[in-house]
Amino acid sequence: MKSIILCADDFGQNHEINEGILALVKKERLSGVSCMTTGPLWQEGGEALKHYLASSPSKNIGVGLHFNLTFGTLFSRPSASLPSWILRTHLRHIPKEEIKRECITQLQAFQNIMGHPPHFIDGHEHIHQLPGIGEILFSLYEEKQIPNTTYVRHCFTEKGPFALKRWILNGVGARQFHEKVQQRKIPHNTSFAGIYDFSPSRNYQQLFQRFCEDSASSGLIMCHPALLSQDETDPIRNARYNEYLYLDSDSFLKDFQGYHQLSCPLGEACLG
Repeated sequence: MKSIILCADDFGQNHEINEGILALVKKERLSGVSCMTTGPLWQEGGEALKHYLASSPSKNIGVGLHFNLTFGTLFSRPSASLPSWILRTHLRHIPKEEIKRECITQLQAFQNIMGHPPHFIDGHEHIHQLPGIGEILFSLYEEKQIPNTTYVRHCFTEKGPFALKRWILNGVGARQFHEKVQQRKIPHNTSFAGIYDFSPSRNYQQLFQRFCEDSASSGLIMCHPALLSQDETDPIRNARYNEYLYLDSDSFLKDFQGYHQLSCPLGEACLG
């Protein structure tokens, strides 16, 4: 049976995201939650998530850090748009020490609430894979500020729909990041899926079936479920709700019955 990590991103960003993800965790529909510790609802959501997991020790959920440089208010530096970071990292013109301090602060904010280091680390808008930023992440592993049991998400993929988006993601850093993670023998997912354009008109059930087919065992599928939000600053709020409705449905259970949920909290099965 193929094992798959089904990970929900952006926990902490707003109330609807937190409530949608928590509802799916309680129904055992997810195996990973990626937490944005700079999000305005992180402390409230993180404490609720911690309380639920503590009261349900049989629930084996991986909880990780969704490292953020592109959304909202950060701890120690202004956020910037993803296109801006892509340009700056490829010109090798980034404030490395500031980014390192920000990452350490976000890691500490995670541990302050959850009481343990993150089971895994990834990046909002895949920011952690860009040249220079990935090297900062690797340095934190070398300095033991990130434990070697914390697995890292890579987003390199040669399979799946939306070939142009995959090609761009691979080209701006995912391919090289994947190679470097392998060279350093850092635990990581064996494959990556979940890429699409977030159009609310997409049939998410069909997309999800394709994501499962394309995944290797110990592969990771990212998702972005949430309750229905009126927050017009969130451009994918309707797609989030579509994902939530599917993951909460009996159709999801039927589609996923041939697979095994893998939380991989310590990375032992994720050395791809």
